[in-house]
Amino acid sequence: KNAPEEQVTPLLQKILRIEPENRMAQLQLLNYAILRSDYDDIIALADTAILYNPEMLRLYYFRGIAAYKKGNPEEAVKTYRLGIQKRSEETDTRIISEMFTLIGDTEHELGNMQATFEDYDSALIYDPRNIVALNNYAYFLSLEERDLQRAEEMSYRTIKEEPENPIYIDTYMWILFKQKRYEEACAYAEKLM
Repeated sequence: KNAPEEQVTPLLQKILRIEPENRMAQLQLLNYAILRSDYDDIIALADTAILYNPEMLRLYYFRGIAAYKKGNPEEAVKTYRLGIQKRSEETDTRIISEMFTLIGDTEHELGNMQATFEDYDSALIYDPRNIVALNNYAYFLSLEERDLQRAEEMSYRTIKEEPENPIYIDTYMWILFKQKRYEEACAYAEKLM
């Protein structure tokens, strides 16, 4: 009936007191917390929901994001990794790939480059078309001046997928520049402008 959150929340909480494993109520309350960007509530709701539904990777996904937003990247990585351990044959591979991408991004921020690259490799195993992983992996390889040919190939795939995305064009241009392919880099810089 599209009732406002303040009317629905007490009913959902009552449902959970009676039936704490009720997924619909858990997810609706979690959705409200996400919309409010209430990171403490997201973590609390996800923790409770995980007790009853440990196989639901989305719970770990949102809990990890909330921990990260609260300034605790180590806890975010731990949460994502715990969730990935709960995957099964039925788990959507895209969520696994997204979680490995988030781990790679966070490990980079923490300065753990080897873990960063390993996590991006894992992300691409689960979804070879994950363009966020492809772009970030390519960019971080180029910053390390490692395997620039592979970085170029990954980056090129992102601009083939989204040819007007300035972030992906910028990464590709940067990699061409790092390879001393200045004319090609300038052409992409002009496109970017």
